[in-house]
Amino acid sequence: MLAVLGVLTVLYVIGLVSGDGDGKDAGTTASRVVDTTSTVVTTTTLAPPTSVAATLTASRLPAPLSRTAATVDGSTALVLGGRNAQKTSVNQVVRFDPLTGAFTPAGTLTEVLHDAAAVTVAGKPVLVGGGDARSTATVHAISGGKAAVIGYLPEPRADLSAAVIGTTLYVVGGFDGAKEPTSMLASTDGGATFRAIGALLNGNRYGMLVAVDKMLYLLGGEENGTQVAKILRIDPADGSITQIGTLPAPLSDATAFVLEGWVFVAGGRVGANVTDQILRVDLATGTAITVGRLPEPVANASVAVLGDAAYLFGGEAAAAKASVVAVRPVR
Repeated sequence: MLAVLGVLTVLYVIGLVSGDGDGKDAGTTASRVVDTTSTVVTTTTLAPPTSVAATLTASRLPAPLSRTAATVDGSTALVLGGRNAQKTSVNQVVRFDPLTGAFTPAGTLTEVLHDAAAVTVAGKPVLVGGGDARSTATVHAISGGKAAVIGYLPEPRADLSAAVIGTTLYVVGGFDGAKEPTSMLASTDGGATFRAIGALLNGNRYGMLVAVDKMLYLLGGEENGTQVAKILRIDPADGSITQIGTLPAPLSDATAFVLEGWVFVAGGRVGANVTDQILRVDLATGTAITVGRLPEPVANASVAVLGDAAYLFGGEAAAAKASVVAVRPVR
């Protein structure tokens, strides 16, 4: 099995702030955790896995949480912010150790928020945007159990996606409280400052972003309030965007990750329904097929890739969940 370099966004889920999945209201409450797991890998020579196994682990979040952000920190993962079962945003950061399955406190954010995007840049965990009653432009860095503000986006954004290629952080999509910014952003200083590298034709919220072989891929999401099935390839070198294919159906609020060089999308919403599907996306053909099922339907989960597994944290269906699901390729 090829080693996977986990430089983590989605889902989730995947950050978001302007409309809840149980009644989206454009502007005041949040709507999902973009699967903010972004993984950069080299092209794999392995054949695609025939399926994936998704296992409900014995681990549990300290409390049910949805719309968190997650990213890798060494051999562990950080789960940041989110919204609890009472739909109240939190500022906690917890650390997950896949060897022990335990969660431990790892600090607090400077503000309560959910639906942000988390990545790891040059070994440093960074949290971008998100919000609570309103979207925020804040960029946090997390180190030694402390969160500090290190910069700001050009405008507030929740419902955004983020990914890393090399040491450059990219931000795509989101909602600023009134509109969906179309500008795609890049930061070469770890999130302190940003510049535009191009623009989406339409704003995108609740989409899933991954990075593979120096390219960004934006999967699904919503454009102007309508779910889409688009698979877009974004070349960060010149900002050009190409639609290379479609998902089986319009999809939002899912969690995307890369294992063994292959892109997977788990859960999310197909229309108003929360799904348990796990898709494998073939970037060469622009097609996606179902290769597995989650233990139960879930949207707005966050994810971190550690070793040979992608760990999905929490999420929601009828209510927020405390579960941790491990997804592994099967050959």
